Amino acid sequence: MDFDLSREQEMIRKEVRLFAEKEIAPVALDLDETESFSTDLTRKMGEIGLFGMFVSEAYEGQAMGYLAYIIATEEIARVDGSQAATIAAANSLGIGPIYYFGTEEQKRRYLPPLCRGEGLWGFGLTEPTAGSDAGGSKTTAVRDGNEWGLN
Repeated sequence: MDFDLSREQEMIRKEVRLFAEKEIAPVALDLDETESFSTDLTRKMGEIGLFGMFVSEAYEGQAMGYLAYIIATEEIARVDGSQAATIAAANSLGIGPIYYFGTEEQKRRYLPPLCRGEGLWGFGLTEPTAGSDAGGSKTTAVRDGNEWGLN
């Protein structure tokens, strides 16, 4: 069995590493110290295809598979764990559930802008009585016209 990365995977590793060192490294410490989130970096990560790497091209994903996604996340994490967490959460908690379990209408509506990094999907998890047990969450959302009310 051959466990070496393919030529394409090595290229992804190299290009993402260069991006991380050029774009993320210079601002990582400041973002950490100021507890800031960079929409600019998120947009740039979307522009180079770090969101939706395992999503088919039909929804504007990269169709590169999970190994490419993990390689890219690993290279971002070498420079800044926070930016790697953004990539991991956006793909695994945001894009993944829509891609695998959403309706066709939801996929066509939400996946293309998420794969381009034009937005991030939220996932509420922690509650005082449930911790990180998603099944134990008690939060509900009720639509009221164009707005949502949360309990």
